[in-house]
Amino acid sequence: MGWRGRYFDGQSAVRHDVALELEKDRLELGPVGGATLHWAFGELYWAEKPGSGAVHLGASTSPGARLIVEDPGFAVALRQVFPEIDRETSRHLGHRRSLFLVLGCALALVAVIYGAVAFLPGWIAPLVPASIQQTIGDAVIRDIVGIFGRIDRKKGDGQICTNREGQDALDRLVARLAAGAGTPAAGPGAFQVRVADIEIPNGFTAPGGRIVLFKGLIDFVRSPDELTGVLAHEMAHAIHRHPTVSIIREIGMVATLDLLLGSGVAGGAAGILLRTGYSREAEREADDTGFRLMQQAGMSTAGMIGLFERFEKELPSLPKELEAFSTHPRSADRARRLAERARDAGGPAMPEPDWQALRKICDKS
Repeated sequence: MGWRGRYFDGQSAVRHDVALELEKDRLELGPVGGATLHWAFGELYWAEKPGSGAVHLGASTSPGARLIVEDPGFAVALRQVFPEIDRETSRHLGHRRSLFLVLGCALALVAVIYGAVAFLPGWIAPLVPASIQQTIGDAVIRDIVGIFGRIDRKKGDGQICTNREGQDALDRLVARLAAGAGTPAAGPGAFQVRVADIEIPNGFTAPGGRIVLFKGLIDFVRSPDELTGVLAHEMAHAIHRHPTVSIIREIGMVATLDLLLGSGVAGGAAGILLRTGYSREAEREADDTGFRLMQQAGMSTAGMIGLFERFEKELPSLPKELEAFSTHPRSADRARRLAERARDAGGPAMPEPDWQALRKICDKS
């Protein structure tokens, strides 16, 4: 006895009207693309449990394919020649459940790995002792000043500037900003900000509150308020431990355990920070926190906003050798976003004598 059915290959929406024949050990259906298909009984399973309506049949060797037979008598006839079809259906569904379980476990593992990469560094960073972070930070600053100093071929000599009056003025500015963050002026957790005699207009934050500003940045800004905007931004990176988080994310958990135990990864930390930079979220967080530090210190935020606007148009490009190491996104959007929050009427960041002393911090006298 023959039946008629509708066959779908699972790859396209094309419907094939086919004739069906139940042979001794297989089901034949066709024509499909000019050929007859042969489904061995052992491959068959109910795609939907048979009832009083149409019969839906599948084959394990043809994933996604479906055969629909409107005559419910076909199910009766198939069970007569292949009574094991119900058991095969249960086994097939068991395999599918196992597959879904494996896929679910795989997705869960991916989620765990993503969570570890995305969130664990932020959770672990506060556990790294301040003394270890400061040791790494000192090494990073030393290496970065050396790297930029060798590439800077202008008049800067690539050394840390040591003019006492200029450094005292800078320390007073840092202390004023740090007071708003509740950071001690000295001892563990204190900021240490230095100026390097490098003509590239840039700044950099390392672990342990270590920050270096390049003399080129001091020369580029038009006012102490603009420079303070950059400094507050860099201090915010330190407050949120962004450099330590970047290092942990890059070196992985095994090396992080060494870091926690004090074994140290200082030797490669500078390269890691130069290579990885910060995410947009980290930069936005540093903008917002730096903005708040200036407000809490009673400083005008106009300098920070104005400097971001100038970055887009006026900041010279980095030397070709350092283009891949740019750590500060320049975007007028950042200035617009902060300008929407500017409601302060703060005063100047530094008195004029301190500003003049800071501008001469790299003088040799």
